[in-house]
Amino acid sequence: MVVLINASSPANDILANGLSDLTLGLSPIDWNQRTAEQIKARRPSGPAEKPVEGTHPAHPLEAYAGEYVHPAYGLMTVALKDGGLELNYKGFVAPLGHWNYETFRVAASDLSGQKLTFQTDARGQVKAVAAAFEPAVKDIVFERRTPPRNPGMRDEPI
Repeated sequence: MVVLINASSPANDILANGLSDLTLGLSPIDWNQRTAEQIKARRPSGPAEKPVEGTHPAHPLEAYAGEYVHPAYGLMTVALKDGGLELNYKGFVAPLGHWNYETFRVAASDLSGQKLTFQTDARGQVKAVAAAFEPAVKDIVFERRTPPRNPGMRDEPI
């Protein structure tokens, strides 16, 4: 038996384990609950991380709005909405709250608590956003998409 899911999710294991139990005629186990307990047990139990006090973004919020792309993780959109920033990634839409310096935190969704750190180029313009989606690897860096080139017009930074 093979179970493939195109997502970074514990659903793969939950489905495979449930199907194995059913196929082998074993007593049912609540794999959803067991997996949730395992995830909770792996979370750090120390004091909650706190932002650096008195910091603010280096740019106006509209400078962070745009489309960011990674060859394996796809498209991430950050939009200016109701005076704040809103993340749209893989169907998850959530407000971003300023955490510290160039780092924003996902406020409410399945990605709640996830931090995004914006990166700038030598001219100080926002060029990328990094996210620690996979704890075992370095931050995933989404590069800012450049606007389509218009013939006869010089390329301007975003």
